[in-house]
Amino acid sequence: PEFRLSNEIVEKTIEQILALGIDVQCEKELGKLDIFIANAGANIPRKPIFEHSEADFDRVCGVNFKGTYFCVKECGLRMNDNGRIVLISSSSVPYPVDGHSVYSPTKAAVEMLAHDAALEYGVRGITVNSVAPGVTLTHMAKDVLSPEFIQEVKEGTPLKKVGLPKDVAQAV
Repeated sequence: PEFRLSNEIVEKTIEQILALGIDVQCEKELGKLDIFIANAGANIPRKPIFEHSEADFDRVCGVNFKGTYFCVKECGLRMNDNGRIVLISSSSVPYPVDGHSVYSPTKAAVEMLAHDAALEYGVRGITVNSVAPGVTLTHMAKDVLSPEFIQEVKEGTPLKKVGLPKDVAQAV
C-alpha cells in the first residue's frame, strides 16, 4: 500500500527513534540487516529551472539524495556480510523530462551512490544495485505530472500503459 508522510513527520520520527535508541534496540533484538531497499522519492510540479526556489531544491535533494545517502551509510554499518542494498532511481536519468531539473539530477546521484557503495561494500559481499523504473503512478506522480503528460507516456510505451507501484515491487 502507498502512503505519504510530510518531511516534518519523518524528521520528528527519526529524532524520536534516535533519542530512544530504538535503532540500537532493534539491532540487538532482531539482528543485523540482510536487505535494504531505498524507495525515497520527492518531487515538485514541473517548471523551468529559473522558477525553482532554494526550498524546492532543498526538499527534493534532501529526500532523494541526502536521505538515501545516509540510509546507505547506516545500512553499511548495520548489515550482515553478503547482504543486499537496492536503491530506486528513475528513468528520468537516461531520459530527462523538461521541468524536472531538480528531480532528475538527484536520481542520477542515487545511481552514482549505488556504484560507489558497491565498490566499498563489495569486499563484504554486499551487493548494491539501482533500479530505474519508468513513470509509475504513485501519489507523488499523480501530484506532479499532468494527465496529458501521463497519457503521452502511455502512448510512447509498447504496452500503452504506465507502471504501478506493484510492478516495481515485483521487479525488486
